[in-house]
Amino acid sequence: MTIPFSISGGFEVASSAPPEHGRSAVIADLKDWLVASKATAISISSDRIAFRGGVFRFTTNWNILVAIGYGEITVTAAPNSVSVRYQLRCTEILMIVTAMICQFMGPMLLSAPHMTVFLVPALMLAGWLWLFGMNYLIAWLRLRAALRRIARLAIARLT
Repeated sequence: MTIPFSISGGFEVASSAPPEHGRSAVIADLKDWLVASKATAISISSDRIAFRGGVFRFTTNWNILVAIGYGEITVTAAPNSVSVRYQLRCTEILMIVTAMICQFMGPMLLSAPHMTVFLVPALMLAGWLWLFGMNYLIAWLRLRAALRRIARLAIARLT
């Protein structure tokens, strides 16, 4: 996992279904979930799903894909399992949070009467870590759990 630009990982789900059926079921369910999550530019090619998420979509800030600007999910099948690997990029939220901190928090802190030269960058860094770090952490936890749940349910439906 490369911090802070991307979230990557993978997992395997045991499957007694024929390998191609398991892979196809997981890809179909992931696509349906992405559509329901209002992802854009969804493209499926063989075993890979690419999509766009991000802040600039008509959705609430509670949407699971808000912190993810672009993602790729690869689903492969083996005789007794289905493997899901994901690479999700958070660069859009990184740039937005950095711009917000520099444009709004920085000038506000610099104009405060009792701020020291050392306290301003420390508070800006703390604000950046809170805004970006928490968005990143929440996205990482929620997406990892959602992808596992979707894959497990897709395989369970086949057996």
